[in-house]
Amino acid sequence: MPAHPFQQTLRKRIGRIKKQADALSRVCRQKDLHLLRIELKRLRALLRLLRYTDPEFPYFKVYQPFKVLFNRAGQLRFWQIQIKLLEDTDTAPQPFSNRYRRYSGYRLRLVNHLFRETARWGDLPGWRDVKDLFRISLERCSTEALAGYFKYTRESATGIVGRVGRTLPAERHELRKIMKEYTMNRQLVSRHFNFDPGPLPGMPDDPALLDVPFGQWHDLQAAGKQLAEDLRVQSWDTAVLTGGREVLREWKKEERVIWKRVRAVLEGVG
Repeated sequence: MPAHPFQQTLRKRIGRIKKQADALSRVCRQKDLHLLRIELKRLRALLRLLRYTDPEFPYFKVYQPFKVLFNRAGQLRFWQIQIKLLEDTDTAPQPFSNRYRRYSGYRLRLVNHLFRETARWGDLPGWRDVKDLFRISLERCSTEALAGYFKYTRESATGIVGRVGRTLPAERHELRKIMKEYTMNRQLVSRHFNFDPGPLPGMPDDPALLDVPFGQWHDLQAAGKQLAEDLRVQSWDTAVLTGGREVLREWKKEERVIWKRVRAVLEGVG
């Protein structure tokens, strides 16, 4: 019996991830790191779909090795962005800018080492290790089960969008994750199962209208949270701490401006 096309997609995705991780363990370029994170997000979305459509699918067992790699890649990407935000903040006082650049550079080198070690030695499963699990779950992946998954995902998103003016940052991050997952899985299911659940309510016709500012908000919110923590726990002198608080206020102000754009798009579509 020929393999399901969806199974072929999974096989190729796992193969690409293993190949990308191996290459990045030797030379870690930002562009290649970005591509790896995209592949890992797509794999996570697929596994979450299977977890819903087949309750017996061992989601945590299959995803755990990839999750470790994804988290390490995310930490590396975070400090790359943190340094870039600092460089782009022209008003940053020099005592703080100099100190935080050295500090961020140290953190970047640390997480780069951890990522490359994980990419080199991480125990990522090969296709032969998981193919039977996927085959069984795909046999249980009926149109009815798929419809239930997309209904559940839609309701999760619209529940947050419906109270978008009163959301906490954690809910906003979750909404962004849900939207990406829905879009990724809709494309695959439409192609391989001849089933289109339709667009996600709350999404504009042009995804970039939401995805770009939402991504900018995500980066600034995370950057401000980290900087606030660093200012609280690090024993820096008064000039550095004062300058850091000025930068933090500027980042938080920009974060609020960008969130207003995201909210305007969500409320306009809704």
